[in-house]
Amino acid sequence: MTSFEFFYEKVSTCLLYEFFGTFVIAFRVVRNYNYSMSKQAGLIIASILLGIALLPLPYGYYQFLRIAVFSISIWALVESHNKNTQLPIGLFFTAIIYNPIFKISLDREIWSAINIITIVYFVYLIMKQKDK
Repeated sequence: MTSFEFFYEKVSTCLLYEFFGTFVIAFRVVRNYNYSMSKQAGLIIASILLGIALLPLPYGYYQFLRIAVFSISIWALVESHNKNTQLPIGLFFTAIIYNPIFKISLDREIWSAINIITIVYFVYLIMKQKDK
């Protein structure tokens, strides 16, 4: 590993931790104000993050993406269950694919296709929820 690669990896990791730390702080602020984010807003955020993932980015972003999409998918499943609506089975599969614990290793092209399919699915869920 060259010194540039080492530096690039360390800077990427620091930026990821800083971004994730900001996300945690924002979540705590929102939670303290009893603001309830809708399932629709969570799916929009996940879709934007997945769209950004189509760009060539450091590996740290993709690790963050796994955590974010997994969390939002699980959260949307719980919200659906709490409202006694039909559980979207696609959210369950999305959580499995993007789970950060048991990682699924695929090529970049395959992940890009999965990201696009997930974006389309999340947009479908958003539109379906708007119709209600």
